[in-house]
Amino acid sequence: MAGERIMELKDISISYVSKKEKTDAVRNVSFQLDKGSILGLVGESGCGKSTLASVFLKLIYPPSKLMGGSLNYYGRGDEEDILNLKPPDLRRYRWKEVAMIFQGSMNSLNPVMKVEDQIIDVMIDHDYSYTEAMNSVDKLLQMAGISKRVRSLYPHELSGGMKQRVNIAIALSCEPKVLIADEPTTALDVVVQDQIIKKLESLRNELGLSILFISHDISLVGVIADKIAIMYAGKIVEIGKATDIMNNPKHQYTIALLSSIPSLEDSGKKVKGIPGKPPVLNREIIGCAFADRCAKATERCRSEEPQLEQVDSEHLSACYFPG
Repeated sequence: MAGERIMELKDISISYVSKKEKTDAVRNVSFQLDKGSILGLVGESGCGKSTLASVFLKLIYPPSKLMGGSLNYYGRGDEEDILNLKPPDLRRYRWKEVAMIFQGSMNSLNPVMKVEDQIIDVMIDHDYSYTEAMNSVDKLLQMAGISKRVRSLYPHELSGGMKQRVNIAIALSCEPKVLIADEPTTALDVVVQDQIIKKLESLRNELGLSILFISHDISLVGVIADKIAIMYAGKIVEIGKATDIMNNPKHQYTIALLSSIPSLEDSGKKVKGIPGKPPVLNREIIGCAFADRCAKATERCRSEEPQLEQVDSEHLSACYFPG
């Protein structure tokens, strides 16, 4: 993929391991995030998106286990393998270099702390002085698109959209270069979703942020992303420019995903659901994971796993029947 990289994943595999079974949630995932770009990561629930997101801050704790791969960061000049950072270096990396809006983060605010105190706590924990933190609160709230009067309020006094904007302010508090947004619009109405999307876009343009935007909603991602990676059953099955993915998909799962979305522009479009269910990830997957749900699948699809191959400029797909 073209572009100046700021982060690069290579063959990342993460499993959930117990005494009885092993669930392969992320399977040999590789891609890069370019500087100043927005990469959309799309997939249905349970495909491994949030598990993959955890690797960017090295938040991999039992029962999850990193089975292999590397995560390289280029934001400080030299290449750094984040997965090999020691705790002191990891602390300086988290939030100051890469920050995250967690899935369900609207419920992550401390209910007995005022908004300003929650922002100040994060900054002090990352070596800012109390005065620096206190003086930054209004600016951070303004950047997140929220009134400075909110600083003295408690979370229960905020709407869902306001809570999410506070989380954006917290994520920006230590001036990171990369923002991981894991389902940042979940449980918000469409008007507030649009506001959050536009705010993230403006932050990218104003601050030069690189953003990984994770969602199950491909139509939403198509609005904000420069590039889109499609994830299915723990693997990236297609990746390319957003315009190519939305207008000329090459993987049968992406085609089915787009066919399941109603169109406001084409009232005659026939909406089709995707039959069947995703494979269970605690069992070995042989061949293409989408084969049992795909109308074009052959015996080769069921016995030989397709690999990501270039089908067009900057467009890769892992499908024997591209397009």
